[in-house]
Amino acid sequence: MKNKFLIIDNDYSRTSGSTKFIHQELDKILDYDLIWDEKWSKSKNYDKKILENYDNILFIHSFLSFKEILKIQKKNIIWIPMFDSLYNLNQLNPYFWKSIKLLNIKIISFCDAITKICLNEKIDVFDIRYFLKTSENINYNLKKFNILFWDRGELKIKNWLKYFNKQDIERITVIQRPDPRKKTSFISDKDKVDYNIDVKQIGYIEKEEYKKYLTSHNVYICPRFREGIGISYLEALSHGMFILGLDAPTMNEYIDNNKIGKFIKLNETENIKLSLNEIIQTQKNRENLNSEKYNIYKNKILKVKYFLEKNKENNNIEYKNKIFILFYQNIYNFLFLIKRILIKIKII
Repeated sequence: MKNKFLIIDNDYSRTSGSTKFIHQELDKILDYDLIWDEKWSKSKNYDKKILENYDNILFIHSFLSFKEILKIQKKNIIWIPMFDSLYNLNQLNPYFWKSIKLLNIKIISFCDAITKICLNEKIDVFDIRYFLKTSENINYNLKKFNILFWDRGELKIKNWLKYFNKQDIERITVIQRPDPRKKTSFISDKDKVDYNIDVKQIGYIEKEEYKKYLTSHNVYICPRFREGIGISYLEALSHGMFILGLDAPTMNEYIDNNKIGKFIKLNETENIKLSLNEIIQTQKNRENLNSEKYNIYKNKILKVKYFLEKNKENNNIEYKNKIFILFYQNIYNFLFLIKRILIKIKII
């Protein structure tokens, strides 16, 4: 199919909704078929033969091995990688990205760290930052810290309490809904009383119900060590909330102004206390900054259609480069297998 696109997305994104905005933007500009890759969630592989029927293939989060990419290398291949997955899969190394370059894969990047790698390797990259439209229901009546934390099974609320003066806190709401194969953290009864922590153990939250949490709190604590994009804290920012997160992508890229929020280094030893007055007084600034960034996003996304459809050079890959790509893939597979074995037997 010469003009039609095939889009392959990670099945977990269908459940979490983390790539829904991408699909909404693509709906406006492309004629495409969609496959949900269920390898991660259900250990099910889709039939790779279907790739032969399309000249344009866009991978969102999900991807293929380089061995499989080599079979379709002459097609127009675009990938939207997520930083957290690249980190977890050890795919930030230069050999991986040299292979991406040799395979002539185009990249759409929502992360500055990924963009820098692409530019360094001279990979064709479309750099963009996602922001949501500023909410019309921002709450300006909160006079103390009303903190929202989604416990996804990575960071713990107790690690963040030291950054607040206890007397400045009205309440902390902890939503305990861990990611697959992860467990929520223990919260002591003492902390629950001292910091007025309300623990809510709930499953999927409807969007309108979740918005009630965003409008009734003014501080959002990022729940993960690193993000792919960071939809949850971007939703919070669109409601005027102050964002607190670790000094790691993508938090340290999107939180680029101290009126938006603050990122803190892991195991920070400095005695940092957040200023209640400053955060209350800069709420309008967050609303304005988010609106500015949202307008930049909407203008930039207009250019993505050209990037997706533009032709690439269909040069044959030299034999020595094929050897490099396959050799790297085999080494990577071996090391990744060793890592999984070590994790399983709890050595690392």
